[in-house]
Amino acid sequence: IPPAPTQTENSVAASEATKPVSNRGRSGYDSATRSKRKTKEQAIQGKYDLAEFHSDSESDSGDDDVDDSDINDSESSSSSDSDSDNDDSSSDGNDSQYAPNEKFLVSVRKTRNKQPGIRFLEYKGDLFVSAISEAGLFHDTKVKVGDQTLSVNGKKAGGIVDASFVEDILDAKDRISIYFKRLDCDSPLGQSVMNLLR
Repeated sequence: IPPAPTQTENSVAASEATKPVSNRGRSGYDSATRSKRKTKEQAIQGKYDLAEFHSDSESDSGDDDVDDSDINDSESSSSSDSDSDNDDSSSDGNDSQYAPNEKFLVSVRKTRNKQPGIRFLEYKGDLFVSAISEAGLFHDTKVKVGDQTLSVNGKKAGGIVDASFVEDILDAKDRISIYFKRLDCDSPLGQSVMNLLR
């Protein structure tokens, strides 16, 4: 028969019984820790995903901005083309907007009732507007008598392309585009041309 435990041994046993055991509930502690870590990882992952989402959204919106810009550019381009056409067929009575030697394009479309109504003068290998008919298509444009004619429907004027050839082009084509240069009336050339036109 083993000897009965002494009072001291009983006290030690009781104190050991009340001590927290490091292994007690370890599996529960590990589970809770795992759960917390998992939650933290999910939160981090969630933030990362959210950052990716915002990044993608910003990137998409950037693309949209570019597309909008492209659309705006094309609208602006078509608008200026339309304005140009309107300018060609209408007269604002303000020809002073072109400075001497400034180049500009005028396009007209022939109709049954109107012919070009413009004539040219050859001087030193260049062509200059010598007359504009009030009943012609060019009367309501920004062209003035004396303006130098640089090209007609893409063909360079002057030299081989003389006045009669240009007038033949005007008679043959329905759509006429002429590139002009405003005459500098104060220059020696301008004074000579204007003297010939008087």
